[in-house]
Amino acid sequence: MTAPPWFDALHDVTLRAITFDWLTATVRLELTDRAIVVEGVTSLVAPRTNAWGPSDSILEGELAITGDVTTLTLHMQSGDDIVIVGRAASVEPA
Repeated sequence: MTAPPWFDALHDVTLRAITFDWLTATVRLELTDRAIVVEGVTSLVAPRTNAWGPSDSILEGELAITGDVTTLTLHMQSGDDIVIVGRAASVEPA
């Protein structure tokens, strides 16, 4: 599956915040220029070990959609991988 157009150009975009609304199972990633929203979240893994040194910038992203499961992976320039599994992902203006 090809990533949607909103997913392109994540390299060097700053990740400002991650919010997990437990009640609605929604994760919101606040980026410099947009927000990515994942609904129906069943898993959020967000280590911050800074193996390559501290950074709040995204190296690259991956979006895998299999049936009704969407997996969003953000490879951070710190060496950490943020992985969110849910039902659907979309983008909103910042």
